[in-house]
Amino acid sequence: MTDNTNNIAPFKYAGRYMIKIPVTLNKLDKTFFIFDTGIGVNILSKKLCDQYGCKITSHHSGKRMSGQQLEIPMSTLSSLTFAGKEMKDIPVAIWEMNGFLPNYDDCKDIEGFLSLGFFRDKAFTMDYKKGEFILETPEGLNARAKSGHVIPITINEDGPAITIFMPLTLPDGTKIKVEIDLGGDILTLNEKYMDLLKVDRKAKNVRAEKQNDETGHPYVRYYTDIAGPIAPTAAPMLKQSNLSLMFQKIIYDGLIANDYMKHFTVTYDLANSRIILNN
Repeated sequence: MTDNTNNIAPFKYAGRYMIKIPVTLNKLDKTFFIFDTGIGVNILSKKLCDQYGCKITSHHSGKRMSGQQLEIPMSTLSSLTFAGKEMKDIPVAIWEMNGFLPNYDDCKDIEGFLSLGFFRDKAFTMDYKKGEFILETPEGLNARAKSGHVIPITINEDGPAITIFMPLTLPDGTKIKVEIDLGGDILTLNEKYMDLLKVDRKAKNVRAEKQNDETGHPYVRYYTDIAGPIAPTAAPMLKQSNLSLMFQKIIYDGLIANDYMKHFTVTYDLANSRIILNN
């Protein structure tokens, strides 16, 4: 691989599982964002938007995994730099961060979210063992692909929002399509798969949780463990067993998150509609 040390940035966990990264806004202001492959759009705190004098230029309408429709005011940030890559005139949603994130000390200095839109034309790797983001060179990307397992992904683009999906095989052999959502922790499946996987809602090893989400929308979630295994359909040898799992009524088949991905060095190559998993 060629040297690309200027294109490496650290990450660490905040609020237990969210991926916290250092960013520079408008070439001068250093702060922290959460990197989230499931958020869709980039987000900037209302506090910083007010400080920068952001103008609302449009609105973006999207759905949460629960199906809840949200309309978010959009603006433009002059410049955002991460891992040596600068993006100018970057679309951002304006969001009130106060009370939105978990009440942990390591979340108090977070001023936004970075989405996959920042990486639409640039492959990057997350090395969980080292806690590093690496923006890939062509040579480095080729080396990752040769040594790893290539998983095809589907890319959904809705205006400024980008989300990605991969095929997943469930323990009984059922093949589904799950969103890769690093804004979550454990594997989440649509509640309709509880019967398929023989999960009894009333069993002692199933915990039900009834609450409201960050936007006030009510939900019921069921938490349990299953023997598994689950695996990317394109790489059955990468199966994982003895899984913690959450079930909820959602608009997708499921969401796969950090609990699975953290066992690999993961390269995201949106330009070629693939991720690459290296052990």
